[in-house]
Amino acid sequence: MKPMGRLVLLVPITLALTACMSNLEAKKMPGTDLSAAKTIYVQKLTADEHGVDQLITNQLTRMGY
Repeated sequence: MKPMGRLVLLVPITLALTACMSNLEAKKMPGTDLSAAKTIYVQKLTADEHGVDQLITNQLTRMGY
């Protein structure tokens, strides 16, 4: 395959793969004490097809909430 042909294939693949990457993180305000929380609600978004709400729920359960 010619070098230009490889480039034509490589660029869209690279763009597609980098568009799928994300960084999920949660932050709490400094000084917030979560030990007093008895119940935490996790909202499921209708557009979520990856079960993120269940991952959050499982982690909170492991943490004792």
